[in-house]
Amino acid sequence: MGYLPLRKAICDYVSRSRAVRSDPDQVIITTGAQQALYLCAKTLLDPGESVWMEDPGYPRARVAFKSAQLTVIPIPVDSEGLNSAASPEKRSAPQMIYVTPSFQCPLGYTMTLERRFDLLRVAARNNAWILEDDYFSEFRHGTSPVASLQSLDRNERVLYIGNFSKNVVPFLRIGFLIAPKSIVHTLKMGRTSVSRQPPGIDQAALAEFIADGHLERHIRVTLQIYRERYEALVNAIRQYGAGVLEVSENGGIGMYLVAWLPLGVDDRVAARIASAAGVDTVPLSNFALRKLRRTGLVLGYSAYETRMIRVAAQRLCNALLRMRSATSQIK
Repeated sequence: MGYLPLRKAICDYVSRSRAVRSDPDQVIITTGAQQALYLCAKTLLDPGESVWMEDPGYPRARVAFKSAQLTVIPIPVDSEGLNSAASPEKRSAPQMIYVTPSFQCPLGYTMTLERRFDLLRVAARNNAWILEDDYFSEFRHGTSPVASLQSLDRNERVLYIGNFSKNVVPFLRIGFLIAPKSIVHTLKMGRTSVSRQPPGIDQAALAEFIADGHLERHIRVTLQIYRERYEALVNAIRQYGAGVLEVSENGGIGMYLVAWLPLGVDDRVAARIASAAGVDTVPLSNFALRKLRRTGLVLGYSAYETRMIRVAAQRLCNALLRMRSATSQIK
């Protein structure tokens, strides 16, 4: 299950920050969130069963589900989060639903309270599990915290997944899974069959880091830094990207944002153009199973100083302007 003091510290932390209801016997320490995803997929469902997933959505979750031989069903996302009411006649009922409700991956939207209750009703009606990946929940500004799905659940259908790779350091590779008591033993046995817990020394250090309040202080500091870098990128795109790149604020900070391309532009081509100009981007279509109505570029900014961000954004926009000009000449 993991180092007990760390499990206790996690319970206290998520209770304060996300209103998650749990005790240490419900917490399983994992090697990052990825192991938690695979453990749930492999242990709770049979091959061929259906998992609903946001589209666009987190690619590595899709990999975990596919490797467990599950049928991944893409569900549309809008500014209110996963839309379970969209085209219901065209898909099968879920046995599992995967969502990133605090900061939708990759669009950054926060799922509304109405959609959260709707999703809980869908899960109860179909006797399905919900995997709540509380992705970037700490990195918000200017808005009140939204209750976690787990805190709203009265039918014990939600498994809450978190990790410390984003808010402490990537190579720590410690995550956690908080499960309903009815399935903790099943998950524990599944975990034991494939691996043991992460190194004890890392768990002990992290437990002390959380218990002494360092994690929350660290998040407050990094949130301010990321906000400055986010604003630098948004302002630079608005200054240099007229006609070729567009951003819209969504209330989240995270560590990256989606910049929208004009209708009809292939984001994979745009990413190659950006790379040739010395700017690394990820096509938004890499996150989607279905064809997107509008494409974009996913731009990471958390690791760069504001001056570098402005220079890179200008270089990116200039490259896209040249691409547009060349395309116009061909036409």
